[in-house]
Amino acid sequence: MIEKIVDPVRNIWTVRAGMIACVFVIPIALICGAIREIPLWWRGIDSLFGVIGFIPLWLAWRMIRGLPYVT
Repeated sequence: MIEKIVDPVRNIWTVRAGMIACVFVIPIALICGAIREIPLWWRGIDSLFGVIGFIPLWLAWRMIRGLPYVT
């Protein structure tokens, strides 16, 4: 049972979902920050969370793609 949970090749969708979430952080921070009248520099800092979170997920995605798929 635990092999199915830990298998990165089968569960690459979790990394992809995280990457998509990181991309959506940027427009949400900019749009919602404007609605709440948060200063632009602070919205930029909030957007960096998406960029910084995307980098390790992208590296993990590249490493997982290089693994052989064993059934």
